[in-house]
Amino acid sequence: MSRPIELGPFVLLDPIGSGAMGTVYHAIHPDSGARVAVKVLRPEAAADELALDNLEGEVRAVALLDHPHIVRIYDVGKITAEEAERAPHALVAGTPWFAMEVAEHGSLQRRLRSLDGNDLFELLEHLLSALAHAHARGILHLDLKPANVMFGGRTQGALLTDFGMGVVGDPDPTGDFVRGTPHFMAPELVRGRWEELGPWTDLYALGCLAYSLAAGHRPFRGKRWVRLYNAHLHEEPPPLQPLFPMPDGFEDWLR
Repeated sequence: MSRPIELGPFVLLDPIGSGAMGTVYHAIHPDSGARVAVKVLRPEAAADELALDNLEGEVRAVALLDHPHIVRIYDVGKITAEEAERAPHALVAGTPWFAMEVAEHGSLQRRLRSLDGNDLFELLEHLLSALAHAHARGILHLDLKPANVMFGGRTQGALLTDFGMGVVGDPDPTGDFVRGTPHFMAPELVRGRWEELGPWTDLYALGCLAYSLAAGHRPFRGKRWVRLYNAHLHEEPPPLQPLFPMPDGFEDWLR
């Protein structure tokens, strides 16, 4: 980034990462020196109603949560016309932004081949606790995957992030729920049956994630979405052949 960008009380520094919808920046509060991560909507996604809804939904969801293994939001706001005018390549007036804790050790995506059994069980403990906290408050994540599990922050453990696909309260019966990450989608999410979504939807994704980490590959393999959707709907995962010793009953728990 050529020059820092001022946004609310923060100065945006270098980008941490960017997806189809949003960009996350390293940022600093110039008065206190506090370092945070700030998420904004990408300019090319600003006209995408779904992208805007996802970002606003993420702010609503995480603002209701306070858990050591869920990323914490520190501040929220909307980009002003003056801020957007100073950085038109990065900011869009009227779109939301939020500041959250920094997960300085990166995502689970970077650690897929480096975990052992103890690491896996600690990770599952953190994620199960985080999901229980969210579910008790009527919030579903609906996009649990390695890229949405970060490490660092105030506890230096796992942090569940990116509730942009999630649901706060009862799912909208008119909504489009055929979205998510195909390798980790529960059957009811594949079918788009909003009335069937619940905590079990996230637990299915967690089971797929746990299988992937234990076996070194996903329970259902393939690159075509249709193939993966059919597998989630009609097939059982192959018997688990773990990369490291697992306790008796682990595979039964997965299924």
